[in-house]
Amino acid sequence: MKYILGLVFALLLGISENVMAQGDVKFVKVKEMRKLLRNDKQKDAENLIKKFFTDAKKDEVRDSAEYYYLNGMLSHYKCKKENTKLYLPNVKADTVAYFKALYDMYDQFSRSYPKIKNTEHAKHLKRIFEEYSDNLDRGGNFYLQKNDYKQSFRYYTMYIKVVEDSILAPRDSMDSRVFYNAIFCSYKQKNHALVNSMAEQSIRKGYLNEEIDLMNCEALSAMGKTDKWVAALKASIKRNPSQFFFYASLIDYYIKNDQSEKALKYADELVAAEPNNYLMTFIKGHVFEHLNRPEEALEWLQKSYEKKPDFTPTLTMLGSCYIQLAEKLSKSKVRLSAEERNQVKVYYTMARQYLETCRKQEPKKKELWAQSLYKVYYNLNEGEALEEIEKLIEK
Repeated sequence: MKYILGLVFALLLGISENVMAQGDVKFVKVKEMRKLLRNDKQKDAENLIKKFFTDAKKDEVRDSAEYYYLNGMLSHYKCKKENTKLYLPNVKADTVAYFKALYDMYDQFSRSYPKIKNTEHAKHLKRIFEEYSDNLDRGGNFYLQKNDYKQSFRYYTMYIKVVEDSILAPRDSMDSRVFYNAIFCSYKQKNHALVNSMAEQSIRKGYLNEEIDLMNCEALSAMGKTDKWVAALKASIKRNPSQFFFYASLIDYYIKNDQSEKALKYADELVAAEPNNYLMTFIKGHVFEHLNRPEEALEWLQKSYEKKPDFTPTLTMLGSCYIQLAEKLSKSKVRLSAEERNQVKVYYTMARQYLETCRKQEPKKKELWAQSLYKVYYNLNEGEALEEIEKLIEK
């Protein structure tokens, strides 16, 4: 709660009465509310708002700038009250109460703002919103640390709302992170439609982030919006040319949907555009490997390996290709000659070399090497290694 220290509350209740009635907006209860809050009569202030609501018709209240402004004043007062507890001995400040009052203040004042935005009074609201904007963001962070994604989302989207309503001036670096956090909270709640909607907003505004693209593509895939998903993958590839996930997802889609020619054509275009890029040659090898054409795959994967030997997906794929060659030869005849049996062993030995290197580089990513190494050790009759890898797979 230390980060709330130092907030300036000079604007709290010092708005003069003549400012309250600028333009066509006339606030008749604000003076009374200000007086109650100055005298620390919170209950009376709450009753004033209740009476305001009771006396007016509900439709009128819904359109009343003053009603929401009074609520905002009350929440503003509660923020101050919780903040002052930090300075009092033997008094514990309530962080949850503070952030609740903070959110309510933004919510209620922002409802009032459209009716008063052309008045002098709106300038004061903007200054109040600027004063507290960092803590609105911190409210989102507070709940995010508690894994309360629903509450956290409310604070981040409130920040976005007041920026979009031009009450709060945008701050590029903060806005980018706030959008990301809001999308992340939607993602954790598995609200795919919301992830997509907010990701599209973020992208339109130029708040670009590789992980936003990843979450958006996953959301579109989960919703079954295939055309939009494919389009998003292609757009993500342009924005994130070094991120393999997008290429792999697009290639896998083509192959699984019997569009192997399209997959090969796409891989050819990538290699033609950047022939010396290890990722592009890897992708072409990846396509051939998926099509169970290991000889052609090896040609391109070896080129990728020579350019970047520490790229672990290449090691995984090279291991897979040699396993495919061993299995093809093993199944080609009922009985193999001694030379053919030796060749099968050579293939598995080559696969072992690449997969064990992959394991050394990425020991925690079992999905890259464990199942393939199990096949290799089984076929090479490596009893101890097979038993060890089996235990790892079962964990």
